[in-house]
Amino acid sequence: MEAELNEVQEAKNEPVDKGWYSYFLWVNWLVTYANLRQEPIQVLIASVAYALITFYVACRSKSLQFCLKMLPGVLLSMFLALKGFELIGGVAFGIALIAALYSNRKRFKMYGKYKPFMAFYGSLVLMWIGFVGIPFISLMLGNIGQNVTYTTPRWGDITWSILTCLALWWLFHKEQTNGRRFWETMRILYLFPIVFAILLIDWATLIPIKFISGKSTLGDDEHDFFAWES
Repeated sequence: MEAELNEVQEAKNEPVDKGWYSYFLWVNWLVTYANLRQEPIQVLIASVAYALITFYVACRSKSLQFCLKMLPGVLLSMFLALKGFELIGGVAFGIALIAALYSNRKRFKMYGKYKPFMAFYGSLVLMWIGFVGIPFISLMLGNIGQNVTYTTPRWGDITWSILTCLALWWLFHKEQTNGRRFWETMRILYLFPIVFAILLIDWATLIPIKFISGKSTLGDDEHDFFAWES
């Protein structure tokens, strides 16, 4: 009896989907390496391969289907906002933003349930600020009144790429250890920034029409739209 309990406990502690997590990390490292080599053929092959893999994972994780479901409302919101811009100028975009924030205010709270993903994307933003934003602003301040072009140095590209890969490894390790399946992790990873952008512009969720309303596309205010949908 004790042996059976130990086996059950070990099964619970066993990381899930080890193969898929490892495969994707290896692909990510290889694509990063090819891009750092800056060989045109290698970069082309790596980019095409990564695009195909990303498309497959997006379909398999159902994140692409989710985005397509949101598309009618996003297009309607943008169309009406552009029409409003023709009539009253930039105020229309301000009104659209306020309407979107009001309509989706409760749905933003869902991000608080996924702190590791917030940490991952937060680290990417900080890296961009550190490797691009601050150096570019410093360059502009040192050349006021002149046209400036900033290119990240070679060491910056290498460091940035390695840190990004390590951040992804950390996220995968954490989610895998917590028992989250690979496809659900990838669904959250892909949808996290996309849905955030959609929530900022899709004020049409206020309109009570099927395929447009927030309840139709995102579910009730408390519904976890990031979670795996069977």
